[in-house]
Amino acid sequence: MEENALSVKKKVLVYLGGAIVNILLLLLSFMADTYYLGNTGNMGFFIFTNLCLAVFNLLPIIPLDGGNIVRELLNDKVGFIKANIYIRKISEITLIGLVSIGIVQLHNNIFNFSLILIGIYIFFIIKKIKPMEGSFMNMKQFFYRKERLLKIGAYPARDIVVMKSMKLNDVVKCMDFDRFHIVHVLDENLKLIKHFTEQEILDSLVQYHTEITFDDLIGKGSE
Repeated sequence: MEENALSVKKKVLVYLGGAIVNILLLLLSFMADTYYLGNTGNMGFFIFTNLCLAVFNLLPIIPLDGGNIVRELLNDKVGFIKANIYIRKISEITLIGLVSIGIVQLHNNIFNFSLILIGIYIFFIIKKIKPMEGSFMNMKQFFYRKERLLKIGAYPARDIVVMKSMKLNDVVKCMDFDRFHIVHVLDENLKLIKHFTEQEILDSLVQYHTEITFDDLIGKGSE
């Protein structure tokens, strides 16, 4: 699936697909029990299971579909980097609530500690999969902007002024979600040294490393 070819609405619909299937299975199980089995209750397990799966999968927690939906909606409003930071916080708060419900559930039924285990498991997944360095999190937005710029021929731009001692990855974190950027590098006397496009910065990050400064980059260019 070409992710960058999909609108936010279509991405949300893709993530909703799993929950929609569970709801359809729930309705089919209910109809089968009502109209063909004579309300025997034999389909109760399938009805309850699909209901739980649909609701749980839509919780605003990464990596569940509900978390992906919230991230896409935030991404459209605040940008890729902030969206990832926000959804991690939302996920952690929701998991605390989930574990709290599990503790109450465990108090009422000593054999049912599933919510506690699930909450702790996902919490450690979120902690283990640490957010990538801001520069690399924003790289895919570079590629998307490049494609859109080449396609339409014009694009909104933003100027950023930086000192030559600043690291490239720190500048990337300051970039907007939906703007093409021109970076102007100054020396200690605030005199202009050089201009860089975001594509040049991206190429340099790929070629070198995230700790490289603009001073280093300019020095490499003069070698």
